[in-house]
Amino acid sequence: MFLCDYIQTPIGQMLAGATSEGVCMLHFADIPDISDRISRIETVLNAKAIRGKNIHLLRLEQELQAYFRSDLNRFSVSLRLLGTDFQLKVFESLTYIPHGRNFSYADFAEILDMPKSVRAIAAAIGQNNISVVVPCHRVVGSDGRLTGYSGGLWRKNWLLQHEKSISPCFNRLPFSHEDLQFNRK
Repeated sequence: MFLCDYIQTPIGQMLAGATSEGVCMLHFADIPDISDRISRIETVLNAKAIRGKNIHLLRLEQELQAYFRSDLNRFSVSLRLLGTDFQLKVFESLTYIPHGRNFSYADFAEILDMPKSVRAIAAAIGQNNISVVVPCHRVVGSDGRLTGYSGGLWRKNWLLQHEKSISPCFNRLPFSHEDLQFNRK
């Protein structure tokens, strides 16, 4: 079962989706390709999206409210990441970028020990189905410019400024492998 419902945020309505395993979708409801994204998820899950809530969507809504109030800087809601093995590695790694930090695509590729895969990593990030929680907004261009955010660059900027206002480590340089707080294999 693929349950979906809307969540109100200070930067627009979001459409969230979850299975019994966890959240598999969180997009701003006004993005141009929202129907295509839902259809792709339905195909992967072999399930139709239906309106409803489950424990994962309820928890997501609570955590998003806390995040937007500046009371939460790390999400703990269960996720059901969808994608190829490569995309899953990228998505999971994104979840370890600390709140208030951002990296260029090149830095992120280097941290993942794939310095020659910047474009492939950028393409994978573009397929992220769980905005905000899987923080693709924390990855920026090499020159620091905001690039590539399906919710719109104004929202990416808003999210970064929101995190910057409450995080002491925003834009701390230089980056290191330890900045992605996970055990690398």
